[in-house]
Amino acid sequence: MVANKELELLEKSRVSMKITVAEGDVKKTYDDLVKDYCQKVRVDGFRVGKVPPNILISKYGDIIQDETVKAVIEKSLEEVFDTVEYKPLPYAVPELKDKPVFEAGKDFSFEISYDTYPKVKLDNYKGLKIPEVEADIKKEDLDRELDILRDENAIVVEKKDGVVAQKDVITIDYAELDAGGNEVEGSKREGFTFTVGSGYNLYKIDDEMIGMKKEEEKVLHKEYPEDFEYPAMAGKKVDLKVKIVQVKEKQLPALDDELAQDINEKYKTLDDLKKDIEERLKNNAEEKIREYKITKILEQIKDNTEIVLPDSMVNRELEREWLSMVYYSGGREDMVLKELEKQGSSKGKYLEERKADAEESLKMSVIIEELIEAEKIEATNEEIEAEIKAGAEKQNISLEDARERVKANKMEASIRFGLQKKKLFDLLLSSATYTKGKKVKYQDLLAGKFEKEKDK
Repeated sequence: MVANKELELLEKSRVSMKITVAEGDVKKTYDDLVKDYCQKVRVDGFRVGKVPPNILISKYGDIIQDETVKAVIEKSLEEVFDTVEYKPLPYAVPELKDKPVFEAGKDFSFEISYDTYPKVKLDNYKGLKIPEVEADIKKEDLDRELDILRDENAIVVEKKDGVVAQKDVITIDYAELDAGGNEVEGSKREGFTFTVGSGYNLYKIDDEMIGMKKEEEKVLHKEYPEDFEYPAMAGKKVDLKVKIVQVKEKQLPALDDELAQDINEKYKTLDDLKKDIEERLKNNAEEKIREYKITKILEQIKDNTEIVLPDSMVNRELEREWLSMVYYSGGREDMVLKELEKQGSSKGKYLEERKADAEESLKMSVIIEELIEAEKIEATNEEIEAEIKAGAEKQNISLEDARERVKANKMEASIRFGLQKKKLFDLLLSSATYTKGKKVKYQDLLAGKFEKEKDK
């Protein structure tokens, strides 16, 4: 069908293409439509299927020509996109330039433009120099983990003196007050329980609770910064009436063999538990260090690679971020928009602020996919099956149930890509050149603090 195509690469990974379809193919499409109309369309004075073509064309000629144009464009694009190197992004609809003109007896030409996946040239991605990092795991890290386990296995009992202290579990009633000292409708809550010092409360009133007693009531005056973690409270001044209803304290169990056995029957002694924790800390540190090294390699590749992202790709990523933000803010877009408005912002401003980070994330994704293709990295069906089996064991479900979940949630492509990335990262790490690094405290590793400001 396609007699000729002329492709031009534009800025921002956009493609312009002029396509010409031979006159004979256009005529056949037109004639087939006329024949179809003659068989189906009812015209006064003629039985269905007996309408002469010239009569039909006199009544529906313009419509048939429009349908011919539409059918020729669809068929030719399907043919072209099946073979052309620069294919359109699946979420970006090609745009038709001007309205193509149908002329009987002539070839048919039209022009489209569309966004395509950015092409990048990757050079020198092996043997890159990155700093070596060693985890500095100390006894205090083991003790911290043991303290967490003791806390998780603590018994919570009523506190005799009723005075609130750090780590106490308290129950409160609260309500916001307006300028006149009246309760704000909808803000009252009774029986709210949280652990003092955890920060697990909307108003962040942990410090103000310390020293208060059971049955004591107080009005707190709170002021929240513009960048407060909860958008609903950002920039607000709040008078909050609080009453302590109940105060409980935790009684920690002794650090002994009995605690180890209570945590898991596989532990016979406290030493067994400690060895398991030490191994877990080591594995956690190694995984964090691996992530750090991979990031350093990818950053070097990105800095040495020109990547021009199409607008549709960036806009799609921003829209995904927006939907995610709305979801984690309660799922009400109208409420999120109202909160942004209170802060003097809007959806447009929010997305503009997120644009640079979104572009950096997309560039990393493009690099990873290009490297996988360049190295021809594959994941076999056997490897995918092993990954599903490992997931089943981790979730303590049957292999058959795991397979069903993968199929129902269409996860196989994601699993395959995950395996390809792992192989790619193994290759990049094994080919890297390591410079002398330093020891990093375990807690800093977990927080991603591998470098001091002056090192960056």
